[in-house]
Amino acid sequence: MKAIHWIIFAVAFWLTLAPFVAGKILSAVALVPEGANSIPSLLNVLQLNNFIAGLVIVVLSLVAISTEAVTERSEATRAMHWIALGIAVWLTVAPFALNFTLETFSWNNLLLGIMVGIYSLIQLNVEKA
Repeated sequence: MKAIHWIIFAVAFWLTLAPFVAGKILSAVALVPEGANSIPSLLNVLQLNNFIAGLVIVVLSLVAISTEAVTERSEATRAMHWIALGIAVWLTVAPFALNFTLETFSWNNLLLGIMVGIYSLIQLNVEKA
């Protein structure tokens, strides 16, 4: 099911870019939420966290897309989906663990983590059959 891998790729690509795009917008508009001590340092943590997580999922999904054959289900592909699922769990927990004060980023990570997790579970179940 290459379609699900492409969806995971698109979600991960957005995950990688979102903090940088939003960081430019926040800087331009000078949007500072209440209670945010240091927006630049928080954005650096968000950018690094999302960039690394997104990049890993992008690479995993591209490898899965390029190696997937309808009749072939390998343990390596299943392992990639388990890794993506682990990263999805981290994405949903990261806003709380890293104490994000930017609500938009928290929702972005939470929703993207849930999406990647659901699609990874779907792929794991499809490959089990």
